[in-house]
Amino acid sequence: MNNNTEEKAWWNRPLSGQDSLWDLVFSRQEKVEVPEDALTLHKNYMAEFKNIAVMCRSLDSQKFNGADFLFLLKIRSFLIKNVGDYQGLQNSADLLEVAIKAKNSFLAIDQAELQYRGLSQQKFYERIITLLSRNLEREEFKTEVKQELERILPDVKSDEGQEALHNYEKHLELLSENDLGLKLLSLFKQYSLADYSILNRVVEIMATLEKETLTDSQLLVSLVEKNYDVFEKLAPIIGIQGSKLNQKTFVRIIQYLALKDRHGDSYKQFESLIITLKDWKKAYDCVSLLRGQYSPEEYNLPPEFKQDYPALDIYRKYENYLEE
Repeated sequence: MNNNTEEKAWWNRPLSGQDSLWDLVFSRQEKVEVPEDALTLHKNYMAEFKNIAVMCRSLDSQKFNGADFLFLLKIRSFLIKNVGDYQGLQNSADLLEVAIKAKNSFLAIDQAELQYRGLSQQKFYERIITLLSRNLEREEFKTEVKQELERILPDVKSDEGQEALHNYEKHLELLSENDLGLKLLSLFKQYSLADYSILNRVVEIMATLEKETLTDSQLLVSLVEKNYDVFEKLAPIIGIQGSKLNQKTFVRIIQYLALKDRHGDSYKQFESLIITLKDWKKAYDCVSLLRGQYSPEEYNLPPEFKQDYPALDIYRKYENYLEE
């Protein structure tokens, strides 16, 4: 008598386990083909998925593996997660960064307000302070400024005075290009800090760090200590107060901004990669969900349903940064 399980009569098979009755029933069921509309949808998903994967590979860089850059990403992570010594410092760091970058506009506005003091100009400056206090949207603010300027210009007799106000408007517009620019100007006014030249001091401090080892904070401690009067003046404007108002806080912020400035292009590229990887995750979820509806036990899966997910290695490499 042949003992091959394939030839066992159905009544001789166990009810469960390998070579069971159920195993026999399902093995003889004919698998269903994946519907045509699902195949088309999968094809479209994968086409988009592959495009995103190509972008991910083009944005990935060996620069992201350098010790200096990884240290920057570590600080970035602390700031975004709002933990440890960096708790509550993200907004302050952002404000100081904008202040440094917009230094020339702040100085130009300050110079105009000091140099052109006619009654009409002073009314215009006061009106700008009122507009800043209203926290208007960018375009609405620009429209209001333009209307105020048109109202005041006929009362300004000299060409030089009119040109100064046009220049003032231009720098207000430049500040408005960043969401924090006008907020900063409003804070400068609120705290009556008219000496925008202290921003020059901060820029000079940053310049001294250009070629220094920024992972070692010893030099930073010395610089902050020597220029602490500058940082104290800036503290209320960038939201540093209470227990955070100390030298260590400014060391951490300056260290972060100096690293970010040094790796400016790479940092922007890294941010673009993270944004693209978030799109990659959406594409992955779509494909994965679609494939999950058709099990290999029930369906005759086509080869494209078994394709690897493109750029999965890059996603795994930076997955933790997507959660921030």
